[in-house]
Amino acid sequence: MAISPTPATTTSDSKLTVDFFILPSNSKQADCYGSWRRQSALAIHHLPMGTIAAKILPWEAPSRETLLRTINAALDDGNVDDVLQAFANYKTLHGLPEPRVLDRMIVSLSYASSRRWLQRAFDMVLSVYQCNGNLLNCGSLMKLALALARDQMPIPASTVVRIILESGKLPDVDMLTMVYLHMVKSQVGSYLAADVLCETCECFLEQIGDRRQLKKLDPIKSNVTLFNMVLKSCVDFKCMIKAQRIMELMSLVGVVADVNTVAIASLVFEMVGQQVELVNMKRSIDSFASLPFIQHYLYFYGSLLNLHFKYNDMDAAAQLLVDLYRQQKPRAFVGDSVHKQGVIQIGSGNLKTGFRIMFDPIKVDKGFVLDTESQFGLLAVIDGNIRPSEKALAKFIVGCLKASKVRALSSFLITLHKEDLKGPSHSDVISACILMGWLHAAHDILDDLESAEIPVLICTYMSLLRAYEKENKPEEVNRFLQQIQKKAYTMADFHTNPSFTIKDVAKIVKDEMPLRNSSLLSSLVQEIEHYSSREHLTFEFNNSILFFCKANMMDDALSTYKRMREQNDYGYVTVFI
Repeated sequence: MAISPTPATTTSDSKLTVDFFILPSNSKQADCYGSWRRQSALAIHHLPMGTIAAKILPWEAPSRETLLRTINAALDDGNVDDVLQAFANYKTLHGLPEPRVLDRMIVSLSYASSRRWLQRAFDMVLSVYQCNGNLLNCGSLMKLALALARDQMPIPASTVVRIILESGKLPDVDMLTMVYLHMVKSQVGSYLAADVLCETCECFLEQIGDRRQLKKLDPIKSNVTLFNMVLKSCVDFKCMIKAQRIMELMSLVGVVADVNTVAIASLVFEMVGQQVELVNMKRSIDSFASLPFIQHYLYFYGSLLNLHFKYNDMDAAAQLLVDLYRQQKPRAFVGDSVHKQGVIQIGSGNLKTGFRIMFDPIKVDKGFVLDTESQFGLLAVIDGNIRPSEKALAKFIVGCLKASKVRALSSFLITLHKEDLKGPSHSDVISACILMGWLHAAHDILDDLESAEIPVLICTYMSLLRAYEKENKPEEVNRFLQQIQKKAYTMADFHTNPSFTIKDVAKIVKDEMPLRNSSLLSSLVQEIEHYSSREHLTFEFNNSILFFCKANMMDDALSTYKRMREQNDYGYVTVFI
């Protein structure tokens, strides 16, 4: 008796499930089997979707529709395991699903709270990109990149952005800014953010065929926050070459910078030792009628002054200090000065080889907050004006004396006195030099002041004379006594006395008080401890190496580096990063 192919079915909790089938053993049974299969297919069509997802019929592979329903159901339920398993099955059997499905999967996985699922989402994107990158949507990829960056996964995040760029698409700049905001919190993320920002700018520039297409640059050229953020991270993590490349691309893209950019660019120039660029920037800044947001320019003036000190350029340092003392309280912009832009010159002034970033002196992007404290402790804002600190004065005095440029120090003091500028008094400077034991320097300053007909208190002479006596220098004592006597002739109560002594003069001037320590003296002591006479040599070597590296003249760069090592000068690591 023939056995009909009858399915064994059970009904449990109102759900129909198929347990097994008795397969046909001959052709006649096969005909019955085919008829039953059509009937069972109709029955299965009315099964609940959860039943289909839970148990697949053993005699056939799941169809496209079945797997797509499984993916959608798992996405609705937030079941990441089932989503990825169904996707893997679909890819194995049918290839990649349509972009709409991929887009929904990527967006859903981007909101996963687990780093593990974010990594799986990234792996899925890579597998899709290797097969057919055209199926990926730029918007969903940016959401995934943001999720990866927020979870401090900078390498996958930067890779996703690169996938967008390599496909010839331009990412949403606001989303890109958010991605960088999280990436720059770490050193690795900062380096990658700098790389990807350079690639993003280059991608934008490659799509510009002629001037009629310049509007394509508008989304990125108007977002100065993006550049400021990455530039500042390059400074924080000392990635100077990348910082310079970003600044060059800002020039090419046409970004109009703000005051924050001026501050950050100043730090870049200072760390690399590019004194000429800072001097050129000062000319541009000096051309403004006044400077609003004066506190933001602390970075610029501090960087320039610090670089003058590092190069032992005391004449330039003296001139900058005088300029700062000359500054008046800033006034509001009026007339055409509102529309005037400044220039940050990078490299040569030749437009074919150099780069220029235009900046707006009254623009400060609220999307980026820069700490306005002085970076080097050399300057401070007092009553709306930038003023040198005692640390700056101490560095200047020590630099002048160590470089045998006492005349520069004297000229500085003479200018302050003649222009009635509010700065250190020459008596305080001379007294500090005496207490430090720099007696000959103090004597030279006194002589220069006398030649310039600058009045000096007789007590200052007496202090130096006492110091000579204490150091047991009879020749200097006798010579200086004669100088004091000439000075004393100008005193109304003085009468020539053959037995002229120190006590006689001291009695007349009523000044027998010893010199007292001052805060300037404390600053001088600290600067002497940290003074390095070779620092300017280090910067000169670094500048040479940097120039050769940027020109791809690596043999010359290595040769300069070897010369630097031979002189036991190891330079700054920042140049080689």
